Amino acid sequence: MFKTYSLGDLQFSIGLMNDDFSGPAESTRFPLGSIIPIMASVVQNTHQPLLLLLEECVASTTPELYPESTMYPIISNKGCLLESVSSQSKFEPRQKSSEIRLSLQTFTFAMGEEVFIHCKLLAWDPNGLDSTKKACHFVEGHGWELLDNLAQSNLCDCCESKCKSRRQRSVASVGLLWVAFVLLDGDWYVCCKNDGSEKQVQLACKAEANITDNQRVIIEELKNSSQHYGGFWAFCITIVAFILSFCERCKCCEKVPCCFDSKHLIEELIFTEEENVLEEVLMKAVKEKLAEEVKE
Repeated sequence: MFKTYSLGDLQFSIGLMNDDFSGPAESTRFPLGSIIPIMASVVQNTHQPLLLLLEECVASTTPELYPESTMYPIISNKGCLLESVSSQSKFEPRQKSSEIRLSLQTFTFAMGEEVFIHCKLLAWDPNGLDSTKKACHFVEGHGWELLDNLAQSNLCDCCESKCKSRRQRSVASVGLLWVAFVLLDGDWYVCCKNDGSEKQVQLACKAEANITDNQRVIIEELKNSSQHYGGFWAFCITIVAFILSFCERCKCCEKVPCCFDSKHLIEELIFTEEENVLEEVLMKAVKEKLAEEVKE
């Protein structure tokens, strides 16, 4: 059966399908080693075209996820199909951007029990793919490939490590630039970095008409010091930003003909309401699975 969830003018659904994805599966029982066709879709109505992604999927023996639940990771790391590494599981070619098809080979897990598959869906700008917004599967002899554009398969390079967003670095850069601009302005420095004496402590609060020539000299000296530090930090930030941008461009352009456009978030849907629980149990399950592979 399909499970449907609506958000605004978007309607999301996911379910088990028959062999050619033309309709719902007639049975929910699958022999070990067979393929489970799974399809998720989003009805966009009047919304601009969106690309549907499966960000995370886990198998569980419970219809709800709890930290103590037994988990089996299927898709992790922001769109990496882990099961494709050791099985015939794969993303099927898209028929349209608003749906995504997954052929999942059955695996040994909770034999004799009911198994529930929990997934986190994401609707995104088709032109805004990055390492945290993608659909990647492992192809033997080729490595990790991006479903929607083979030329950008370098977005999948992080599938065996940790796929991180660039937003944290952007926030940090904005914060450092703010500090630099405050120093360049100089007023904060006059207020908070004077020597604390009676002559200087009130400089920032004095009305312009009441400031003496001697005090103006002190204010200019303090502002010059502030601007010196601000200019130094602005220069350092500019150099670091240039180096990082250059490295990103080289990494991108050595594999594809042109670099990526800016990314824009369109809409995000958590298919399960317990997002934090899903993240917690998923990471736990991934670690357990990797530990088992190392032992083998």
